[in-house]
Amino acid sequence: MKFFKLLIVLILVILITLGCSNQNSTSTNSESTSNSQEDKSTQKVVQKNITKLEKFKEEVIEAKGDYDQISDKLLNTYSKHPRWEISGEIIERNSGQISLWGKANSDDANSNHPGWLRDDGNILITNPNQNKISYKQYKGGVHWYIKQEYGTNAFGAKVPVNIYGPPPKTIVKQRKKQEQALEKIHDKLNNLVTYVDKKYKSEVNSNTKDALIYEDYGRLYYDLYKDLNKYLNKNILAEYNLINEALSNYEQALELDPKNVSILLILADLNNTYYSDGRDYAKKYYRKIVKLNSDALLDESLDSLVETYDAGLILMEESLYNKAVLSLKKAKKYSDHPTIKMQLIYALAKQIKELPEEESEDKLISLSNDIIREYSALREQDALSDKGFKNLSELAEDSGKLRILEVEIYHNLASLYESKNDLDTAIDYRNKTISLWNDMFEYVATGLYDLNDNATELLRNSVNDSIKLANIYSKKGNWENTIKQLTRAIDISLNASTEKLEIDSQNPYLHYLFGRVYYKYSKGLRGNSKTETILQQYAFEEIKKALKIEPDNEIYNNTLGYMYLSQHTEYENRDKEQAKLYLEKAIASDPNYKKAYGNLARVIDDRKKQREYRKISKMTGGIEDIDEILTKYAPQQK
Repeated sequence: MKFFKLLIVLILVILITLGCSNQNSTSTNSESTSNSQEDKSTQKVVQKNITKLEKFKEEVIEAKGDYDQISDKLLNTYSKHPRWEISGEIIERNSGQISLWGKANSDDANSNHPGWLRDDGNILITNPNQNKISYKQYKGGVHWYIKQEYGTNAFGAKVPVNIYGPPPKTIVKQRKKQEQALEKIHDKLNNLVTYVDKKYKSEVNSNTKDALIYEDYGRLYYDLYKDLNKYLNKNILAEYNLINEALSNYEQALELDPKNVSILLILADLNNTYYSDGRDYAKKYYRKIVKLNSDALLDESLDSLVETYDAGLILMEESLYNKAVLSLKKAKKYSDHPTIKMQLIYALAKQIKELPEEESEDKLISLSNDIIREYSALREQDALSDKGFKNLSELAEDSGKLRILEVEIYHNLASLYESKNDLDTAIDYRNKTISLWNDMFEYVATGLYDLNDNATELLRNSVNDSIKLANIYSKKGNWENTIKQLTRAIDISLNASTEKLEIDSQNPYLHYLFGRVYYKYSKGLRGNSKTETILQQYAFEEIKKALKIEPDNEIYNNTLGYMYLSQHTEYENRDKEQAKLYLEKAIASDPNYKKAYGNLARVIDDRKKQREYRKISKMTGGIEDIDEILTKYAPQQK
């Protein structure tokens, strides 16, 4: 009995425990269900906001898909009922119809269709287009072939007549469907744009000073246009001003946040891409960007010829030549137009001039070679015939500037390699410099280039290049080419002035040759005594420089002594005492030097010694000519 009571109590305890557990479980489940429902409700609201715009877009795209299907069917119908373009001379007008003598052609019909009239034939049009009638001509009216019948011509003969008229009912029906499908596209677009406009105005009105709102909606309109443009043509989208709305919102955002580079880039892109006069506006934005963050003009978003070229020009305006080069190289990938290459060359040249002194020679050589490659490509392109320039003189002016720039590059490379003692390479670059100078002077002579106020400076630079090349040749022992460059230097110099040329060298033979060239020129100017005297003075100075370095050289002493007594010498007035001094030095250096004895015989008054010296000289005198100087007395290459 007691056991039975205990069992009942135990069962009650278990039931109570289970009941509480179930109640707690039910409560927990209820709370969880409630929270889950709230989350789902929130998610639905968020999802609704996110997907509503997409839903409108999908409806537009779906309407466009329907339109395309109907258009395809219409094209297929045209293949069965082809359109015919008719032109010809109007023969007769009767009851709204016209008869022609003309042709009928089609883009839809197969080659054996009876509607073809490739040669002139008889045509009857039952529904002529009045806008295509011009006096007695019918020009380009579109009609459908009906049938061919026979009529009677002016001679009573039976002739075929092709009859054309309005489109068949099948075409009319398909066209109507196409029009309705297009209207549906516009309805869906209206729904989409109205939704965006309404949402936009609501948010903007709540906070007119928030730049982010304007930026977000500018981006929304712009992205919307780009998305829809994948499916719809520009003519349809133009009616909805999506680009104008995007531009307006970005401009408003910029007004509130004027230092936002991202907005500036987008505004430049919008103007460049969608507005015929937008390029100038885009440049204004680039100028603002370069003040804030010049690296932004190298952004990947600038991915067209116009954008990269204009960005390069703006960077050049700000003397940011390294970045300008990068931008113009990007532009060159889109086009090889000579204007781009010219600007790239200018930028590279400026980049070289801006190189700090500590920059490596390899960097200088690399940039110089870049310019040479660009200029070579430009020359091969025959830029003079390019239509990118308004007139020949404008192009010639740029070509002249580039030629001078190219000269500078070769000049600098020659100097660089000379400093590295790579004389062969220095000679090669210096010769290219001289060749370019010669070409330029030829262009000036023909009137292609006008050096204007730079003429004197450019002539002086050209002369200096010859002097430098002569100096390098002297180091190599190439005296024949040394003489050629000294001669060129003096010849060009005399076109501008009689200013003395200087050569930086401790080589006595080089100074001697320079003096000899001056002396040769003075002898050729007997009609101009003033210039003759000046050039003789220069000749004396150079040979004295040679003697200062090598005072016992018999050739130099004999030449100077001869020049003092020469009848052609105006400078220093034929000083016989000086002549005697130098001639005796020549004989002291070489007691067998016959020319020196002959010259000395002309100076002294002692007749006995005169006869003796003439006998030794075998009646010779004077000085060696240039060829003899080069072949017998030139120092050997070290």
